[in-house]
Amino acid sequence: MTWKVPVGITYKETVYHNFENTPHLVGGGTTRYGKTNLIKSLMTSLILNNPENAKFYLIDLKAGVEFYKYRNLRQVKGVATDVYETHDLLTDVLLQLESTQYSFREKGYSNITETPIKKRTFIIIDEAGDLVPERFMPKKDKDMYAECQWMLAHIARIGGAFGFRELFFSQYTTADVLPRQIKQNCDAKISFKMQNAYSSEVILGEGNTQAYELPKIRGRAIYIDGADLYELQVPLITDGIMYDLLADYFGGVKDESNEGGSIETNAKANGYTDEIIRFRDIN
Repeated sequence: MTWKVPVGITYKETVYHNFENTPHLVGGGTTRYGKTNLIKSLMTSLILNNPENAKFYLIDLKAGVEFYKYRNLRQVKGVATDVYETHDLLTDVLLQLESTQYSFREKGYSNITETPIKKRTFIIIDEAGDLVPERFMPKKDKDMYAECQWMLAHIARIGGAFGFRELFFSQYTTADVLPRQIKQNCDAKISFKMQNAYSSEVILGEGNTQAYELPKIRGRAIYIDGADLYELQVPLITDGIMYDLLADYFGGVKDESNEGGSIETNAKANGYTDEIIRFRDIN
C-alpha cells in the first residue's frame, strides 16, 4: 500500500507527492492553467493505488460542474456544491475526526502512520475563494462561511496524525482565501501561473514570485515540498481517461447527462491516450 502519487515531470524525473510524509497540499493558479486537472490526477492515482482504503469528500464550489459527476465512485462519500452543503459535509468530517481521536486515545495511538490502520480520508476543496464572506451578506450567512473556513483550518491543524488529508485549492489566492492556519500546516504547495507576484507569495511563501514568473504554458507549475522546489509539467488527464481508469469503481452508474453524448464518448472522439501520465505509483 502506498500513498505516493505522481505530481508532474521535470526535464529529468517524475516528481511524486507522498501523503504519508506530507499530509496536506495547498494549491492555486489562474483559471485554465491546470489546477483542477491536477486534482483529478491526484484523485485518480490515489484510488488506483488504494481502492479499498481511500475515502473522499469533495467540495466543488463551481456549482459541482467538475466533481459532481464522480459522486457515484465507491470511494466518494460526499460532494458539496455550495456553502450550505459544504457546512454539512465538513460537520460530518469533524464528527469522524473526533471519533477517530477518541479511538486513538483509547488504544494508545498517536500517529496513524505508526498503526495498522490502512484507511485515509481526503478532503478536497476546489475554488476555496468562494468560502470568503462578502460584506453585503447577512450575519448568519457570514457566520456559516466563517465556520466552514474554521473547520477546514481545524482539519489541517490536527487531522494529519489521524489519517485526514486536505487538498486546498483556489484560483485567485489572497490572505483572506488561504487562512494562516491552513498555510502553516501545509508543508507542500503547488502553484500554476499566477497573475501577480503577491498571489504567488501567498501560496509559495514570502519572497517567492516564481508562479508569477512562469511561462504561459498550461500545466506548468512550481511545486514545493519542505525544502525541495521543482518547476514541473503536470500532464493532462481528461474526464474520459478518469472514467476508463476508474470504471470498476462506479458501481455500474456513470453520469451520461451532458448534452452531445457521454463524457467518455466525447473524450474518445477527441483521440485521447491513457499513456499521457503514469497514474499508478509502480516503484
